[in-house]
Amino acid sequence: LAHAHASTAALELALALLFGGVAGLMLTREPREALWIGAVAFLLHTVLDLAHRPGGLSVEIAPHRYLIGCAVFNSVLSLACSLARQR
Repeated sequence: LAHAHASTAALELALALLFGGVAGLMLTREPREALWIGAVAFLLHTVLDLAHRPGGLSVEIAPHRYLIGCAVFNSVLSLACSLARQR
């Protein structure tokens, strides 16, 4: 059980670093490409928020309602990036 918790924590850290790297990458791209990258990243983050459940990622990270709220917020940001890209 302790090994499973450590591997989940390592995965969460790796994902946080990955999303930080994606944010940095967006700063080096043209605006339309950066918005596309942002839309995809926010959509993937929505999936990760929903993966915090028993049998998935750590459920102790935040209350379930908070994670659902984050998933909705990230979905809205993904849509906003997508719509802004189309302008």
